Amino acid sequence: MEDDELQLYRKDIDEIDSDIIELLIERFELAERIAQYKRLNNIPVFDRERERAHLNDIAQKSKPYQDYISEVFSLIISISKRIQHRTMNLYLIGMSGCGKTKCGKILSKVLNMPFADTDKLVMQESGMSIDEIFDKYGEGEFRKAENKALALLAARGGYIVATGGGIITNPDNLSILHGSGYIVFLNRDPEKLLQQRVHNRPLIRNGADSILKLYRDRLSTYISNADYIIDPDNCGAISRIADRYRRYCEKKTD
Repeated sequence: MEDDELQLYRKDIDEIDSDIIELLIERFELAERIAQYKRLNNIPVFDRERERAHLNDIAQKSKPYQDYISEVFSLIISISKRIQHRTMNLYLIGMSGCGKTKCGKILSKVLNMPFADTDKLVMQESGMSIDEIFDKYGEGEFRKAENKALALLAARGGYIVATGGGIITNPDNLSILHGSGYIVFLNRDPEKLLQQRVHNRPLIRNGADSILKLYRDRLSTYISNADYIIDPDNCGAISRIADRYRRYCEKKTD
């Protein structure tokens, strides 16, 4: 008789656990939707005041198991933040020719994430090369298309993104970058930048002088907006970037 009663208790627990699993899945799916909203509106993943107030409210409602339930919800909230960080992009910024596309494709395999290139998205949308867009419509129209491509990738989330060299010249782009991902500045030696091809890089068509001038003009903006700075030609650069991004995704606070 006692065994029958115990089995009934266990059946009740199993049913409750099934309900909890369904609710947790729903909660984590909502966390991903919230992450998308935060990416598009440059809102930090971690809101310390809201979390503290939420946990206090839970504690008040969970007597006589207050400490245990508070511990459970602290873990749930922590996992939700990790899910939101996981959907953030890894952005590669830097001068044309610094290796963003090459590094991005390798990182895509290392981190098992899709790769995207804002320049390629612009070309696919317009049906023209970057050179053709500049020649026909000017830099202003290209920057508008670039901003649109960046916003699209921010909304999707979870991408390795190679950005155009001048993407940091638009304040709106900086807001999107910071709100939707981890930013790595590939700071290649200017002497090596001079050795790169200039096809589809209209702002550096005039050779060494234009490249060096752009590098000097943009350097402080690259540095001030990067979460991590590395020379892509350094030994182990890919591993370091991947490790930094993983740590960013696993962090529990901003």
